[in-house]
Amino acid sequence: AASGVIQLATELDGALSDTSPRVRQAALEALASYRGRASAEPHFVKLLGHDKWTYVRIAAANALSNQPHNPVSDKALFVAVNGDDSNRVVVAALAALGKRNSPATIDPLLVVASDATLATEVRTAAILALGQLCAKKAAPLLYKLAYRVVKPQLPYDKPLGLAALSALGDIKPPDPAVKLAPLTQKSARVPYQVRMIARDAIARDGKCGAGLGRPPRSRPKGKMVRRESPN
Repeated sequence: AASGVIQLATELDGALSDTSPRVRQAALEALASYRGRASAEPHFVKLLGHDKWTYVRIAAANALSNQPHNPVSDKALFVAVNGDDSNRVVVAALAALGKRNSPATIDPLLVVASDATLATEVRTAAILALGQLCAKKAAPLLYKLAYRVVKPQLPYDKPLGLAALSALGDIKPPDPAVKLAPLTQKSARVPYQVRMIARDAIARDGKCGAGLGRPPRSRPKGKMVRRESPN
């Protein structure tokens, strides 16, 4: 309830050291709304790296996601990505790196997104973070993953491909309408869901500026076009 009440910020800082993990979690969640509170950030970093409770470390990563990026806390988040034994914490740390908008994190995120030995949810979080960071250099990897969603051969092909399409819609890489055209055509090989997501990735404005450009119309203007049935 104290979230956003600036007069209680000092008391919330103190609650980060409370003996109860639920109190520490609640304090982190309340302080997450205070962007740029430098006095609290070292506590966020400490709890992310050392608290024994998973939900507290997740709350610490979420709190850091709302802070301006800086080398110290960026490093702490990457330490969590590479060393935490809970994938839930790793996913929260990756999401935080995407929200903090630090260009220096793009190359390490590419490594995570490309690593086939990692859990699917971890790679998905890295892909979505690359989209938030408008990482155009990730486009070759994202197109490769997106194409696999049509004919998945491995269990992770579909979730990673759908995440890649979402990221492509944010990033605006070159020639999306051309490169994603095989995924937008009505075909027995391309599921309806994939067609709609691919078309949305092409058409929507995304996070990185103007829209990607809509795919060419298949029918003349002015004529009624029947909506495609999902069946």
